[in-house]
Amino acid sequence: MRKIALIAMLAIVGAMVPLTTASTAAPGTGTVYMINGTDADYDLWIEEDDNVFLKFEIDDGNNDEHIFPAGNKRWVICENDSDSITFPTCVGSTTRGSGAFALNNGAHVTAVITFNGGNPTAPILLVGENDTHPTSPDEARITLHNFNAVGQPVSVCVDGKVVLQDVADRTTADDEADAAEPTADVGVLIGGGTDCSTPDLPLPLPFPEGTNVVLSIPSLSATDALADCYGNRSCIQIFVTGTTAESSDQLVPEFCAAIPGAQEIGTLLDSLFLKVVVGDPDTYPDPDEVEDVWKQIDKILDAGDEVVPADIADAWYETTDELRQLLTGLELVNFDLNDLPQSDLQSIVDGIQEPSGPTPEDEARTVLLTDWFTTNCIGAVEAEPTFTG
Repeated sequence: MRKIALIAMLAIVGAMVPLTTASTAAPGTGTVYMINGTDADYDLWIEEDDNVFLKFEIDDGNNDEHIFPAGNKRWVICENDSDSITFPTCVGSTTRGSGAFALNNGAHVTAVITFNGGNPTAPILLVGENDTHPTSPDEARITLHNFNAVGQPVSVCVDGKVVLQDVADRTTADDEADAAEPTADVGVLIGGGTDCSTPDLPLPLPFPEGTNVVLSIPSLSATDALADCYGNRSCIQIFVTGTTAESSDQLVPEFCAAIPGAQEIGTLLDSLFLKVVVGDPDTYPDPDEVEDVWKQIDKILDAGDEVVPADIADAWYETTDELRQLLTGLELVNFDLNDLPQSDLQSIVDGIQEPSGPTPEDEARTVLLTDWFTTNCIGAVEAEPTFTG
């Protein structure tokens, strides 16, 4: 593939990209950063609530951002000047594409309009989630959403070293590298590979400790889409991931104090669901009871999230992932079990009243957490845990 002819603005783009915090979303919501990575103007409609869609008029190479309630988000791409939509059809203009993506509770995702297979009449929306967890000390995170949609792998270099190699089309990858001040020389290699000496996109970018530098690759079949998207800085996001993670040794006492609160979660869920008979609303707890339990569990998870050491973080988040999805679902129906799809409620009730055996992955995570707690916390936790919900 020929080298991209870069506009002169790219030489100073690093100085022009703002360093921001990731959008702060209320519980039960997530942030969607939208990029038009084509050379045409489109209206992007995304479902905010049940059959309620918001319209975003995004010109080529530009972006928009919005906080949505978490959950399944349907989308429609229309030619610009659309009046409304009746999913999956545009009203007042031509429908160009439709689909859906999952927006997890608290997630920050990047959504890129790109030409599917290079077809200029077939735009699609590709979505990747950005990791907002703290980085390791002295590290910054680099994230790549490779959404060129014509099959090209892409590599990313930082200060002459390959950090992300041959990331496949339509996928997202991230990794950490040594932080640099005031900037790092970030290079994008269209087509992949390991030659960092002549990148297609040379990008001097801020790369301080505790940040996530997010790069998106738009349609490579659209004329000047790559240069325009980077020239407008739409394809670059740089945000602070929060307080840089302390070392595991520093955080051990705090997590040891927080984790016993998780033992209360089973009791709290039993109080809601043990007596529920699906289809008999008289057995359902009222929304105030559900919300009270939701708040207690959310507090327990937040307590762990704030101090989980890096060496146990993956197991902690993976172990609690389904629980977080349950909290999102309850909040989306305003804590009223009558408004949950009854098949979903039945699955919840079955899982609590008649739990199935753990999967091998669940067992492995449980062993890891138990061994870590036994090694690091026995004798370190007060008789009355700090966090009890």
